[in-house]
Amino acid sequence: MKNISLLAGLFFSLFILSCEPVEDIENEINAQLDSEPVVGAVEYTLVEEDYTDVLDLRFPNFSNTDQAKELVPVLLSDMFPFWGKGSQALITYDLYSPVLRVRDNTTRYRLTSEDYEPYSRYGNFDNYADIKDFLSNKYPNAEEDELVLLTFKFYDGSVNTWTEGFIFDGSKWNETMRVTDAQYEEMGHGRFNNFNSQDQAETKLQILLNNTVFYDEEIVDGTVKHVLYKYYDGSVNYQFANYIFKDNMWTLLTNVVPETLQFGNNGETWVPDNTIKYELTAGDFSIIADALAGKYPEPAGSAGNYANFDRREGRSAYWSEDMILEAMNILLESKVPDAENGQKFVVTYAVYTGTSGTETVYLIKEEGSWIYNPDA
Repeated sequence: MKNISLLAGLFFSLFILSCEPVEDIENEINAQLDSEPVVGAVEYTLVEEDYTDVLDLRFPNFSNTDQAKELVPVLLSDMFPFWGKGSQALITYDLYSPVLRVRDNTTRYRLTSEDYEPYSRYGNFDNYADIKDFLSNKYPNAEEDELVLLTFKFYDGSVNTWTEGFIFDGSKWNETMRVTDAQYEEMGHGRFNNFNSQDQAETKLQILLNNTVFYDEEIVDGTVKHVLYKYYDGSVNYQFANYIFKDNMWTLLTNVVPETLQFGNNGETWVPDNTIKYELTAGDFSIIADALAGKYPEPAGSAGNYANFDRREGRSAYWSEDMILEAMNILLESKVPDAENGQKFVVTYAVYTGTSGTETVYLIKEEGSWIYNPDA
């Protein structure tokens, strides 16, 4: 009798399907698929072609953070056209941030015969104190960190023409570091004592600084060194390379710095998003159970023992949505006590509904407390 019932049900189902056109069935299936967007997550660093080819920018960087927030969604829509609500992208990009105006704005000056007259009757310098006096008189309105590339004659047993760099620290002029003949030799450029290109110089000088220079003095993060070097491109040129000491190493200081922003898909477009995704661990359930054992003895005991929330309504260990929100406040306060208002979390946790599974809640911090995010 049971087999007859099953056969009858099968024939009835086939009859129902036969009455509905195949095209309508396909449309229903496609509509259901369309209503369930693909959810993905990616970490991506923009390359030069993203700026110039896809976003049609002149330079391979963004001018400001607002431009990044405006244009990165265009790029993400192009890269992930089928991703929908709940998708996340952690994007690293280059931001134009000129830390030093002097990099491309160095003052260059070659002394004339008249320039030496207040300091020497021989038409040259023979000490650096006179050079610094000359700079103070020549540039009385110099600003802090202003660089001058000075070409002058100097007597040191014989008269030679030198080119050196000087930097104003706000009160006085100081020599900048310059690459010595011995250092050119050490780096494999001793024949002509110059580099073959600026790129070559910047790479090798960073290695030089990190391996041999300035370890006899206390250096703090943010210290900047200007290194004067020579390179040849048909003629000998003098150029500064600027390096900054950060995280216990010297790195090339440019006008472009890397920045990172997170974006989320809200179902319609990509928007800047600070959402943090987190999945509860057994240790997290223990934290919640210990905190709420006095208030919810059986639910707390169950959560601590089984590392899940019992979601069977009517059972003594049942966790309601309000109770779960209370638990999330306890947990996140312990995990991220300094989170600012507006911070978002997507939290996934294990549940028991008769079978094991998971649930996900969307939270946002407002007025010091975590609430369910109504816009998620």
